[in-house]
Amino acid sequence: MTSSNLRECQICARMIRTPHHGCIAKHGYRQPRAWGGNRSGTCLGSDYLPYDQSCKAIIRAIEITRKFIAGVAEAIEDMQASPPEKLAMTRRPQEALKPTVYLDRPDGFDPHDRPAVYTPRTYESEFWSLFNDRTRAHRDATGDLKALKERLSAWNPPFTLDSNHQEVVDRSTALTV
Repeated sequence: MTSSNLRECQICARMIRTPHHGCIAKHGYRQPRAWGGNRSGTCLGSDYLPYDQSCKAIIRAIEITRKFIAGVAEAIEDMQASPPEKLAMTRRPQEALKPTVYLDRPDGFDPHDRPAVYTPRTYESEFWSLFNDRTRAHRDATGDLKALKERLSAWNPPFTLDSNHQEVVDRSTALTV
């Protein structure tokens, strides 16, 4: 593989091989070596044109991220407005083959009054663990959205030369979000 075959992915900004069709090759994230070191996910920028030619993958990622943020925000609001009657207890690795244990919401549970300390493996601990996970997902996705918007605003549309050898920007690929 020559360095001319490497182009920048729109999403992850890594230099990735571009096969003959010109789009970024499938690539993703690696699991730790102890887990086999295989690719565990595919980057959204796979199968799109490189960053210097298009921003369509970024626009798609922004749309997906906005929907995700809205969904998580709604789930957080729902949790606080109406805590579930039952929660499945998080399993420990050694409990993987055991049946799922459900925890009933205790009487008087207030989702707006978080205690400083609560007993592990209770409804309260599972509720606040889930609440934390969703809050963290919302915060992380909000940061991702900001980074995607910055990457989109930094994108320069490709250009061509007209018959007088003057630069002509191809605005058809310069979509805005």
